[in-house]
Amino acid sequence: MKRTHSLALGLGARAQAALERTLSLNPQHADAHLALATFNAEVIDKVGEVVGAMTYGVSKSTALALYDRAATLNPGSLVGMLETARGLMMLDPEHQQSRAEDRKSTRLNSSH
Repeated sequence: MKRTHSLALGLGARAQAALERTLSLNPQHADAHLALATFNAEVIDKVGEVVGAMTYGVSKSTALALYDRAATLNPGSLVGMLETARGLMMLDPEHQQSRAEDRKSTRLNSSH
Protein backbone atom coordinates (compact mmCIF):
# COMPACT_ATOMS: atom_id res chain seq x y z
CA MET A 1 0.00 0.00 0.00
CA LYS A 2 1.39 3.41 -0.88
CA ARG A 3 2.11 5.78 1.98
CA THR A 4 -0.18 8.51 0.61
CA HIS A 5 -3.00 5.96 0.32
CA SER A 6 -2.33 4.83 3.91
CA LEU A 7 -2.54 8.43 5.09
CA ALA A 8 -5.81 8.94 3.22
CA LEU A 9 -7.28 5.87 4.94
CA GLY A 10 -6.45 7.25 8.36
CA LEU A 11 -3.75 4.70 9.09
CA GLY A 12 -1.22 7.48 9.61
CA ALA A 13 -3.13 8.93 12.54
CA ARG A 14 -3.46 5.49 14.11
CA ALA A 15 0.24 4.75 13.67
CA GLN A 16 1.15 8.16 15.08
CA ALA A 17 -1.12 7.65 18.10
CA ALA A 18 0.36 4.20 18.76
CA LEU A 19 3.91 5.55 18.62
CA GLU A 20 3.07 8.48 20.89
CA ARG A 21 1.42 6.08 23.35
CA THR A 22 4.49 3.85 23.28
CA LEU A 23 6.69 6.83 24.12
CA SER A 24 4.37 7.92 26.92
CA LEU A 25 4.73 4.44 28.45
CA ASN A 26 8.45 4.09 27.72
CA PRO A 27 10.27 7.35 26.93
CA GLN A 28 13.53 5.40 26.52
CA HIS A 29 12.22 3.34 23.56
CA ALA A 30 14.76 4.26 20.87
CA ASP A 31 12.92 2.52 18.05
CA ALA A 32 9.68 4.37 18.83
CA HIS A 33 11.56 7.69 18.67
CA LEU A 34 13.04 6.60 15.35
CA ALA A 35 9.69 5.46 13.94
CA LEU A 36 7.90 8.64 15.00
CA ALA A 37 10.70 10.75 13.51
CA THR A 38 10.38 8.84 10.26
CA PHE A 39 6.59 9.28 10.35
CA ASN A 40 7.10 13.05 10.63
CA ALA A 41 9.60 13.02 7.74
CA GLU A 42 7.42 10.87 5.48
CA VAL A 43 4.31 12.99 6.04
CA ILE A 44 6.27 16.15 5.26
CA ASP A 45 7.78 14.50 2.20
CA LYS A 46 4.39 13.34 0.88
CA VAL A 47 2.02 16.20 1.69
CA GLY A 48 4.32 19.10 2.55
CA GLU A 49 5.21 20.83 5.76
CA VAL A 50 2.14 23.08 6.01
CA VAL A 51 -0.45 20.37 5.29
CA GLY A 52 1.45 17.90 7.47
CA ALA A 53 1.48 20.37 10.36
CA MET A 54 -2.22 21.12 10.00
CA THR A 55 -3.30 17.51 9.56
CA TYR A 56 -0.94 15.56 11.82
CA GLY A 57 0.93 18.19 13.80
CA VAL A 58 4.25 17.10 12.31
CA SER A 59 7.25 19.35 11.83
CA LYS A 60 10.85 19.22 10.69
CA SER A 61 12.05 20.33 14.10
CA THR A 62 10.13 17.53 15.81
CA ALA A 63 11.52 14.96 13.38
CA LEU A 64 15.08 16.20 13.94
CA ALA A 65 14.67 16.14 17.73
CA LEU A 66 13.27 12.60 17.59
CA TYR A 67 16.14 11.42 15.37
CA ASP A 68 18.62 12.99 17.80
CA ARG A 69 16.95 11.30 20.78
CA ALA A 70 16.93 7.90 19.03
CA ALA A 71 20.65 8.29 18.28
CA THR A 72 21.37 9.18 21.91
CA LEU A 73 19.44 6.16 23.17
CA ASN A 74 20.95 3.69 20.70
CA PRO A 75 24.08 5.20 19.12
CA GLY A 76 25.36 2.02 17.44
CA SER A 77 22.16 1.05 15.64
CA LEU A 78 22.75 0.51 11.94
CA VAL A 79 19.00 0.60 11.32
CA GLY A 80 18.88 3.89 13.19
CA MET A 81 21.67 5.31 11.07
CA LEU A 82 19.99 4.28 7.82
CA GLU A 83 16.53 5.49 8.83
CA THR A 84 17.94 8.78 10.06
CA ALA A 85 19.84 9.34 6.82
CA ARG A 86 16.74 8.48 4.78
CA GLY A 87 14.58 10.76 6.92
CA LEU A 88 17.01 13.65 6.67
CA MET A 89 16.97 13.32 2.90
CA MET A 90 13.16 13.48 2.92
CA LEU A 91 13.15 16.56 5.13
CA ASP A 92 15.66 18.56 3.12
CA PRO A 93 17.37 16.66 0.33
CA GLU A 94 19.71 19.48 -0.65
CA HIS A 95 21.08 20.37 2.77
CA GLN A 96 20.76 17.26 4.89
CA GLN A 97 23.12 14.93 3.05
CA SER A 98 26.15 16.37 4.84
CA ARG A 99 24.36 16.10 8.19
CA ALA A 100 23.47 12.47 7.47
CA GLU A 101 27.08 11.71 6.57
CA ASP A 102 28.31 13.45 9.74
CA ARG A 103 25.89 11.43 11.88
CA LYS A 104 26.99 8.19 10.24
CA SER A 105 30.65 8.98 10.88
CA THR A 106 29.99 9.97 14.50
CA ARG A 107 27.94 6.84 15.23
CA LEU A 108 30.44 4.50 13.61
CA ASN A 109 33.27 6.07 15.61
CA SER A 110 31.31 5.86 18.89
CA SER A 111 30.46 2.18 18.41
CA HIS A 112 34.13 1.14 18.47
